[in-house]
Amino acid sequence: MVFKKIVVGILIVGLLLSGIYGYAFFIGDNDISWTYVSNKSLVWINLIDQDTEKPIEAPVVSVVPELSLIASPGTETDGPYLYKLLFPIPAVITARATGYKTRNAITFLRVGHVGTIKIKKV
Repeated sequence: MVFKKIVVGILIVGLLLSGIYGYAFFIGDNDISWTYVSNKSLVWINLIDQDTEKPIEAPVVSVVPELSLIASPGTETDGPYLYKLLFPIPAVITARATGYKTRNAITFLRVGHVGTIKIKKV
């Protein structure tokens, strides 16, 4: 029970910081960068290799709370992932791919923004 309270406290602080200061708190050593691209009701999430800065093939992106995945229109299976988003929300993003370290982020999703997550090979 105490552990759950600590985790919830960390999540709340991370979400507050990401909403106030506009950055993501990562559990790990990678970063996420957000770029405004459109006023459409979507949010894009890309996964790229930290060293080569190229898209990662067959990544898995999980968003909590669960959002409707609209499409993954990238060539082959490397993204980006488009989610329907009507208003800004705090979220936890988990990014993973075969041969790469899993990354978790607490961030604030914003309508019309592209989030780029860099992950490192194992």
